[in-house]
Order: sequence, then C-alpha cells, then structure tokens
Amino acid sequence: MLRSAVTALRSGAAASGEALLRQVLDHHPAHPDALQLLGLSAKTAGRLAEAIDLFRRSLAARDGQPHVHNNLANTLKAAGETADAERHYRIALKQKPDYADAALNLGILLIETARFADAERHLDDAARRFPASAPIAEALAIARQDVGDAEGAVAAARRATALGPERLTAWHGLGQAEQASGDFPAAEQAFRKALAIDRRSAPSWAGLSNALRCQLRDAEAEAALRQALAVNPLDLAAHRNLNALLWEHGKADEHLVSYREAAARHPNEIAVRLAFAEELLQAGRTGEAELPIAESRTLAPDDPHALDLAARLAARRGDPEAALALHRRATAAAPASAFVVNLCDTLLRLERADEADAECVRFLKTAPDDQAILSRQMLALRMMGDPRYRWLFDPDTMTARLDVTPPDGLDSGVFLERLAAHLRALHISTTQPIDQTLKDGTQTFGNLFDIDRSPEIAGLREGIRDAVQRFAAALPDDPAHPFFRRKSGRVRFTGSWSVRLHAHGFHTNHYHPKGWISSAFYVVVPPEADDAVRRPGWFTFGQSNMDLGPGDVVERYVKPEAGKLVLFPSYVWHGTVPFDKSAERMTVAFDAAPL
Repeated sequence: MLRSAVTALRSGAAASGEALLRQVLDHHPAHPDALQLLGLSAKTAGRLAEAIDLFRRSLAARDGQPHVHNNLANTLKAAGETADAERHYRIALKQKPDYADAALNLGILLIETARFADAERHLDDAARRFPASAPIAEALAIARQDVGDAEGAVAAARRATALGPERLTAWHGLGQAEQASGDFPAAEQAFRKALAIDRRSAPSWAGLSNALRCQLRDAEAEAALRQALAVNPLDLAAHRNLNALLWEHGKADEHLVSYREAAARHPNEIAVRLAFAEELLQAGRTGEAELPIAESRTLAPDDPHALDLAARLAARRGDPEAALALHRRATAAAPASAFVVNLCDTLLRLERADEADAECVRFLKTAPDDQAILSRQMLALRMMGDPRYRWLFDPDTMTARLDVTPPDGLDSGVFLERLAAHLRALHISTTQPIDQTLKDGTQTFGNLFDIDRSPEIAGLREGIRDAVQRFAAALPDDPAHPFFRRKSGRVRFTGSWSVRLHAHGFHTNHYHPKGWISSAFYVVVPPEADDAVRRPGWFTFGQSNMDLGPGDVVERYVKPEAGKLVLFPSYVWHGTVPFDKSAERMTVAFDAAPL
C-alpha cells in the first residue's frame, strides 16, 4: 500500500496518495515512512502546520532520519520558524555529514536571515566537502558577495558555471557577481548566457538591464526591462526600474503606463496596484492615485500598505485626523519603519510632538539604527524644546568640513578638473530621478564607487575613505548615543553617486535612510557661491521638508568649496540653497556605515 501511495503522489494524484497513506496509519499510527510521506504531501499543498506535526511524529517514531529533519526544517522555514529550522538542518548534518542538500539549505537559511559571515563560513566549508555541487558554489558566491568579497564571489560563481553549464541560476549568479565586482561587460555576457538557456527568465532580463545601464547603454537597458515585463507583468522591480529610466530621459508620456496596463490585465493583484499608487503619489499625481488605492482597499481592506497609502492621501486632501486614524491602523497591523515614519509625520503636523517622540522611542528599542525614525525624533524633540535634541544633533561635534587628499600627489586643481570631466560624461540623463531630492539637475546611476573603476573615481574613493575614517576616529566615545556608539575605525560605502545641478538647482531638505555618516564632496562650485548674504548653493542643516512652524529653520549654513568634503550623521536633515543664476554645481555624495 505504501508503494501505491508513493506512485500516486509522484503521478500528481495527491488525494489518492494521501488516502492510501491514511489507511496505512489507521493500522500503524506511528509508521515513520507513512507519516513523513503524508507530511511532504501536506507541505506541497501549503498545509504547513499539519506537515510540521506529521514530520515531528515521524521523528518521534524513529529519530535516525536525516531526510525527515531536513524536510521538517524546510517546512519550519516556510512557516517563519527560522531558529527551529536551523536546529533541524544541523541535526540532519550531524546524523549524515555527507548530506549535501541539508548543507545547502542551511547556507541559504543563514543568507536569508542576514547572517552573512556565518553563511560564508558554512558554505565555504560545504564547498570543500562537496566540490562537485554547483548549487553550493552558487550559494557561496551569494554569501561572499554579501560579506563584500567581490573577487571571491566571482571565483565561486565561475566554479558554479563550470560545474553546471546548463544551469540558468549559475549563469545568473555569475552575472550578479561580475556586476558587483564592477566588470559590466562580463556581467552582460553572463546574463546573456542565462537568457540563452531560458529567454523567459525575468530576473536575468532585469540583471542584463542593470549591466547595460552601468555601461551607459540606457536604450538597450530599457528594451531589456520591457522584455522582463513581457515575461512577468507583475515584476514590481522591473516596473520601478523601467519607469525611473523613462522619467530620467524625459519620456513623461510613457511614465507609469506599464503599471496601468498590468493592473488592467490583473484585476485581482493588489501588489501592482499598491506599487502604482505609491509611484503616483511620488510623482505628485494625487488625483490619479485615488483609484488604485481604492481598488487595493477593496481587495484587502486591512492591508497595512493600502491603509498607509489611504492615510497619505487623506493628509494631502487636508484631513490630518483621518490620516492619523488610518496611520494608526497601518502601524498596528505592521509596525514597519516606513509606516511609523508616516505616522510620526502626521503627528508632527498636528503638533503632537510628544506622541511622535513616544512612537520613535518605541520603534528604536528594536531598531536603534533606523535613520528615518531618528530623523523624526530630532524634529519631535526640537518642537518640544527637549534638551535631548541638542544631544541628538550638535553641529559642532557631529559635522565637519575636511580636505580630501588628491591621489598620486596630483595638484588639487588638476585632479578636480579631471574628475569633473569624467563625471560630466556619466551624466547622460536629461532630468533628475523622480524619487530623489535634487531639483533642476541630474544624478548618476548605481553605486558610483562600485561600478566606476576609473583612476579618477578610485582615487577619490580612497581619499574620501581616509577622511571619513579620520572623522569617525575623532568622534567622542558614548555607547548610549545613536551616532557616537557606532564609532568604528573602518567604514564601508553603502551608496555613492554624483549630482550635477544646473540653473536654479538645489536639494530639498532630506536625510539619508541607509547610512551612518553621509556627505557631500564638492567638485565644481560656481562663483556666485561667494555671496555670503544670499548663500546660493550653500549647504544647510536642521530644517525639515514639512514646514513645521517657526522653529523649523536652518541651524547652520556651510559654504561650498571645491575639494572640500562635508560630513554629518545620516539622520540629520539637510539641503541646499537654490542658485540665483545659470551655473554648474557638481558633487559626489555617499553614505558610509561602520565595519
């Protein structure tokens, strides 16, 4: 009967197979094989709790079953019980040290739970024990990339393609590794090999698009993104990247059309409506956002993202009380950072700063490095006149204007001229990104310090790294302070880009959510910046973008000077004064985090 059940399950006749297995269990309630087979069928059907119970019963009947421990771990992971999943993967490996699948699964779990160093160590060992496993080599490449070992990631990914030249995932992984290492022609080649195996791989089309954009081949990148969406019209990342590209190249008539078409074709898909509404609000098209928000709430009335969007819509309509009620529902359903930030913004606009501070304190207990939340706490404390505000932001100790040493003994002026010429060639878009703070200017694509291997950018990167590490080393020691306690002798760049502002260009007031230390390095500064009265192009600290009353003002101005680097905590609000005249202001900015 057990063999018949297996045959039925393998042929897709799940109901018949399960019926036969239950007959076995009627006569032998603790039959370990019947229990684990029924568990596998339940997992396949999405009945995770039932599957977990069946696997546990199988192990209670006979513990020496490493494959059951592995299956149980897979199911626990799917149910979100990652700690218990890890324990059972390790038991499976203890019982069967040559169990390659369990070794791979444990490595993937460690990656997915952001334990990157542990993942790299485990998978490096697994790759030595299972040298013929292409999947393990693929996972090792991801882990090495996560710990910043770009060269090692490429080596592992190339090994994976040698072991499994027919595996799409191996070539896709090599494309990702080559891209992370800055070799974009090699990344392009790898993604094209993946697509030669399966042209319906939307992720590989998207990867190819990124590799092409990094080579300044934006028209081809656009075509690749359209191919990704042709394969998977619900690929939200592809929608987002395509529409960002269209906007930056002035194709306003095509902007967001892909979302509208996908929503029309998939009337029951809430995710594409939420993303569509998000981008409409971002573009200032509030009236158009009403329909996808309403449709989203019809499909899922209690979805926290839909509630948050409805709250922001109510705020824009001038109904902050309605917005507040919706924000509270959203954060109650999912206390994510973005939703708490929006709740705090509404509380601040209602002059309920004490409540905003309480929300920040509550969130920071579990996410003490959240820069968006810290930026709101700054505003709340200032509105309350709380002395903690100056503790959180003291411009005298937390900001600096430093020199950056040019590379190879170059004269500063010569280096800046070469750097400016190089950067101008990278600014190929026609307008600013829609989701960024610059106005009347352009921004380079991707992480500049990672993707550009030119001597100009390499020299700048090292000079800046030295300056940032000197700044960090000089910070006070205070383990209780959200900025000072992260003090480190070494830093890594989490993002970097160049901004080129034109006539009347400026940055709206903002903060940087993904950093610890943020910056502006001045490459070109127009002569009008010498005007100390009107301060055109000057850097500002302290003022938010929310017009929170008479206290929401600039606390400090910093005059821009070519060759100078301005550093500050990422959570501090900052912006620039607009130019009065036609002029170019070019900077390189970045976010850094401690190693």
